[in-house]
Parts: sequence; C-alpha cells; structure tokens
Amino acid sequence: MRKRTTQRLLICEICGKNFHNKYYLSNKIHRFCSKSCRDEYRKTHILERFLSKIDAKDENGCMLWTASKDKNGYGYFRVSTKRKEFAHRYSWEETSGKISDNLFVLHKCDNPSCVNPEHLFLGNHQDNMDDMSKKHRAVHGNKHHKTKLTEQEVREIRVLYQNNNSQRSLAAKFNVTKNAIKCIVNNKTWKHVI
Repeated sequence: MRKRTTQRLLICEICGKNFHNKYYLSNKIHRFCSKSCRDEYRKTHILERFLSKIDAKDENGCMLWTASKDKNGYGYFRVSTKRKEFAHRYSWEETSGKISDNLFVLHKCDNPSCVNPEHLFLGNHQDNMDDMSKKHRAVHGNKHHKTKLTEQEVREIRVLYQNNNSQRSLAAKFNVTKNAIKCIVNNKTWKHVI
C-alpha cells in the first residue's frame, strides 16, 4: 500500500523563503528550502557549539578550550560524526581560511589549550621544531621518559672512550647499544652535557 503524501507550505529557517515540502506522514518535515541553506545552518550551528566550549580570555589573553583535550593539552572538536579536528586548527580556519597540508598551526603563547586566533600562526615542520627549541620544550637527556643513562654516566662514557675503551665494551658496561655509545662520543646526542 502506498503512503499518502501531502504538500505543506513551510518557511526556511535560514533565508525565510516559503517553500513546498512534500513529505510522507511518517517522515520529518524539512526545515530548509535548499541544500545550501541546510549547509549554512550546519556551519552556524557548529560555530555556535565551538564558541560555547571556550572560556573567557585569561590574564595573558588566552582563550582556553574547556572541552575534550588530548594527553598534551591540545583541545579537539568534533566537527561532524565522522570528523574531529584540533580546536586551535579549527579556530584558525574559521578566522583566517584553509590550512595547506604541509603547515602546522603554532602557538605564540605556548599554551596548547589556547584557541585565540591572535595567538596562533602558521609554520612548517621546521618552524615548529625551531619554536619548540626556542621555548625550551624539547625533551632530551635524563628528562626523556625512555632514557637509560644519566648525565654523569654520559660524562663517564666520554672520558672512558678518550682513554681508549672501545664502543662495544662501553655499550656492554652501560647496558645500551653500540650505536648509542657512538652517538654520545660523536656529540650527536646528549649535546647539552659537557
């Protein structure tokens, strides 16, 4: 048996135009006259949802993300059921436009949960690494969670190597790989230890 259809005059929630909606009695009534109006509503609704998850500016001018964050403190935002994005990247795109694939959104304020567009700037991978190094956020030496050696042991390795101990014997003594010893004695790692 065929379902009964009805036409009804409706008003689009975005543009205010009148439109006829054919619908089956069991389905929802459409709220928009066209796909472009529906997309405009979604974009506005997403932006409103995004703004509701931001705290007022703090003393540094940071606008802090109050919703979900990753383990490093970067906020993330669900743009749709299939796509989530870092909150600071979404903030940049809403105010400044699309981001090229090879670019990062960096923080001037060095606060990962900040989404203030005035605190954000674009840079490539090298810019990101330089910024991290300049702000002393690079984790190295005995602060790194995977390190097996202390700074004192690194100094000892360098002295023993200068006194004609082989890299292989030093690797066995300190329970690290020969390559780790090679990098230490050639100053490729632990450069901050003198």
